[in-house]
Amino acid sequence: MEALNITTGRPVSDSSELLVVAGGPFFQNVEGYLEDQKITPLYWTHDNDVSEYRKTATKEVVVSLPLAEDHDSHDFFVIQFARDPASGSLILNMQGLWLSGTVAGSYQLIHGLLPELSKQDKAWYAYEWTDQDGDKAPALNEIRLVDSGD
Repeated sequence: MEALNITTGRPVSDSSELLVVAGGPFFQNVEGYLEDQKITPLYWTHDNDVSEYRKTATKEVVVSLPLAEDHDSHDFFVIQFARDPASGSLILNMQGLWLSGTVAGSYQLIHGLLPELSKQDKAWYAYEWTDQDGDKAPALNEIRLVDSGD
């Protein structure tokens, strides 16, 4: 069975499958579709000064990071669940504002969230990663939950 329409990014699987999407709307067309259709609880945006995640329902800023900052050792990422109303597809998305955040988000998803999946009761989670030992690689003690919601 196809998981998504490769041209539009619209998920076409049914509710029996979980689609996992690593990355944001710039690189992942399924995430672009979900954010454009206002299906995800959070969306990524940027201007000339900042990159940020906002709540889809209210446009309230959840996290923000100046574009001029060193992104190799500090970033934010989100992990969010969304269901496409047309197909019933359930999507788990993880994305960082920058590549380092996507790497940290993957680490958090594998080592922090999935081992305790039954305890996760929110639609979205926003985290901050700050490299504390200079290795530019994430560790659980370097990741902090900033906010979460439905």
